[in-house]
Amino acid sequence: MGSRAETARPALLAALKDVDAAVRAQAAIALARLGGSLEATLPALLAARRAADEEVRAGAAAAWGRIGPGVRAALPYLRQQYGAGTPG
Repeated sequence: MGSRAETARPALLAALKDVDAAVRAQAAIALARLGGSLEATLPALLAARRAADEEVRAGAAAAWGRIGPGVRAALPYLRQQYGAGTPG
């Protein structure tokens, strides 16, 4: 997407903190549709996946699905930010 779409990213990231669960869910999906920098989007989508509201979690899951294989490219970033988490 173009620079116009990128200007929407901050508003969508802010919308993930809205009091209305439907707004948060739709913001997650819209962020995935934007594409572009996953570094700016993934932390917010990770938080949305852990939300108390089922609708928000579903929106975040749909967003992850929409990103698809692109999420793999972000794994090094996620490991750096959140730790590798070795079991045992």
